[in-house]
Amino acid sequence: MAEIEKFARHYPRRFFRPVRVKKHFAEFRGPAGISLYERLASPIDREEFLLILEQTVAAVRQLQLANLSLSYLVSDIRYVYVNEMTREIFFLYIPAAAREKGGGLPEFLEALVYSAKPETAEDQDFLSRFARRFQGSGWLDADELERFLSEERGEAKQAGLPDFEEETGLLTEAEDTEGTALLAQEGAEACYPALSRILTGETIYIDKPVYRLGKERSYVDYFVTNNIAVSRSHADIITRGNRYYIKDLNSKNHTYINSRKIPAQLETELHDGDVIRLGNEEFIFRV
Repeated sequence: MAEIEKFARHYPRRFFRPVRVKKHFAEFRGPAGISLYERLASPIDREEFLLILEQTVAAVRQLQLANLSLSYLVSDIRYVYVNEMTREIFFLYIPAAAREKGGGLPEFLEALVYSAKPETAEDQDFLSRFARRFQGSGWLDADELERFLSEERGEAKQAGLPDFEEETGLLTEAEDTEGTALLAQEGAEACYPALSRILTGETIYIDKPVYRLGKERSYVDYFVTNNIAVSRSHADIITRGNRYYIKDLNSKNHTYINSRKIPAQLETELHDGDVIRLGNEEFIFRV
């Protein structure tokens, strides 16, 4: 069980968390959701399919960064799960002798492309293009998948497709409430600080010196979904050595630390366990 203990120490985002590990037994826990198999039983558009591919690449890169074997990635889409509210996907990583010859990423991509049902004719063209690329060149690794995603995203920009964004709503006093109890620390990777998003249970690693939060997908590092109270570019988290700061970017509904509103454009220091609120969306800061 050395491999699963190693995985438990790193516990990358987008994976179910091992909460009990014994000699021949492991229990995993994660956000509520439906299987990817169930999701693909309904029509899917190009944007959501690309989002699944992007998250898959990110999950593989996290395993590689931690020197964890990809052969233990559970590739059966019946056991890959989707958070229906955020569209974030979660994988199982099960180090076991029976999985040493598992299909891993190639098996997952094959199941994905042949299970997806396109929503429109344009989505059908996209899926056909992906299938031809998948079948024709024998590419099955994350590097080539990243190249495909880069080409598709570049094409989307040139075609003028809209980014996934919403208008920012102004909070009233009645809407500005404290909400849910705090989450336990989920476990961080490497030496990066992290945010736990209370609403969804996501763990967000602050892996850049200036890390932007907001809902303008093109210009932020973490895209806050399903919340019209968050501004397009709401706040930056800034890392300087072993100290961390947050700066509100003149957001419409303000930024709060432990229920205290911070001044716009002024860096305010963060400490482990601080509760950050963007409008009415809460996160816990962890070092």
